[in-house]
Amino acid sequence: MLLLDYSTSTNNSWGLSTRWKVAKDALIGIPELDDGLYAQSAHFALMRFGHDPDTGFNGQGTMIPGDDSGIIDGLSLDAFWYDLDRPGPYTLCDESPWQALNAVGEPLNGNLFGIGSWSRGALKRTRELIIQSRADHPEDEQPPSRRYAVIVLVDGPWTDVDGADMSFGSDPDSIAADLLEQHDVKTHVIVFGGAGGIALSTANDLAEAGGTEAAVEVDEPAEFPTALSAVLSEITSDAPGGSIDCCLGECN
Repeated sequence: MLLLDYSTSTNNSWGLSTRWKVAKDALIGIPELDDGLYAQSAHFALMRFGHDPDTGFNGQGTMIPGDDSGIIDGLSLDAFWYDLDRPGPYTLCDESPWQALNAVGEPLNGNLFGIGSWSRGALKRTRELIIQSRADHPEDEQPPSRRYAVIVLVDGPWTDVDGADMSFGSDPDSIAADLLEQHDVKTHVIVFGGAGGIALSTANDLAEAGGTEAAVEVDEPAEFPTALSAVLSEITSDAPGGSIDCCLGECN
């Protein structure tokens, strides 16, 4: 599961582009990494996260003012491993999130304010989806069982559900810890854009809680593909037998 920060802070300049465009291009380039290994060998899902502007009793189905990218109640599940409406076979590897991500524009048309970074909500929804995936595919629990992993990509610190503050108990760390301890799912974190400071500190806390020790810091746009490759390689080494299944025939 790729959890991608869709906060408006990603519209800040980075190199000759913006944080958002660099991150988007790097993710779209995953199929080309390591001679196409991951494109033909792993199922990817993509969820973008912002914040939920209405958390009250009637707050279900709320959208962020001005956002037309599909974020509802703070989240947008843009691509998944299979059809949730009709649980069955997994999608082919080439039916991946890259096409969906390619169609997504910059947050709030480039504004620097207006969308927060409620990563706790994204991790909670991911946990629900992994539990549902295992229930829908009981055959996956036969040895060697299917391995799940989460990659969180952020350019700044997390926010509350409303996108405004950082209140006690609203951090995503406890969800990452539960994913690790109760569901055997590690959370990897990439912090990009050269943010440093509290962004790096909170990213490190999340990675530590998720069992991956520390976040991968990307200071320069050109470093992004290398960082992604390193994280994916680590996930591969964690898979049963140190490899990942091939869903498009024989791997190279």
